[in-house]
Amino acid sequence: MRKLHINVASKPFQNFRLLYILSGLIVAGLVVFTVYNAYVIIDVFVSTRGMKAELKKNSEEEERIKVELQDKKMAVLEIKEKRVKEVYQYLDGLLRSRAFSWTLFFNEIEHVIPQTVKIASVAPNAQGDRLTVTIRGLAKKMDGMLAFPENLEKSMAFKNATIWSEEIQADGSIAFNMKFEYYPEKAVEAMEKSNKEAPVADIVPEKKGGTQG
Repeated sequence: MRKLHINVASKPFQNFRLLYILSGLIVAGLVVFTVYNAYVIIDVFVSTRGMKAELKKNSEEEERIKVELQDKKMAVLEIKEKRVKEVYQYLDGLLRSRAFSWTLFFNEIEHVIPQTVKIASVAPNAQGDRLTVTIRGLAKKMDGMLAFPENLEKSMAFKNATIWSEEIQADGSIAFNMKFEYYPEKAVEAMEKSNKEAPVADIVPEKKGGTQG
């Protein structure tokens, strides 16, 4: 006998559920992939921005350190130059002190020191072009002590005389310390001027032989 195949449905049966599931999975995968890529891009952007800021900060710090090192080098050079200058001034002052002419100094002092004042000690100190002298004196009266710096100021060789301490002794005399600037070249000029102005004694030539008749 021959079999009969009867299709009672008006349309053939089609199952779309699997297709929807597959499509949903693909779309979900694409969304996840897109979101992940976006996250990665944002993270890379933020990291790059942070790295740039860090590099800029490091560069500024490096520049600041360079400036500080340069300043320290300049400070060290200034200290070295200052020390060299101080040593030079000390040596120059030492040489000037050794070349100090006591004869010339006391010769000029004799013209200005009051009779009631005596000098107990003298200490010259050379600093660069300045020659400072500190003396310790002993005055019988206050007037003599006060007249001494005034007399020094009248001389070309002495300037800025100042009494910086005084002490009354048991016998009524006054011990004092005084400091003033001394200019040896001016003392030389004053001595030469004094020698030129000094009167020259007349010299009478001696007669040789006896009186002729």
